[in-house]
Amino acid sequence: MLYYYRDHSGHEVDFVVKEGLEIKELVQVTRASDKTEIKRGEIESLLKASEELKCKNLTIITWDYRR
Repeated sequence: MLYYYRDHSGHEVDFVVKEGLEIKELVQVTRASDKTEIKRGEIESLLKASEELKCKNLTIITWDYRR
């Protein structure tokens, strides 16, 4: 199942992939076309959610940047 995540501070993660009670992946989506265009807030939100939800499988999907 897919979920959206937002904490009390307003940090958001676009997709939380969950199987049963286990969170499998956190996914952030951005229109950035280059690594330098990814906003710091996008990364910070993903990292904060990772800590809170205890998920280490993190993905950022960009418009046209592949690492």
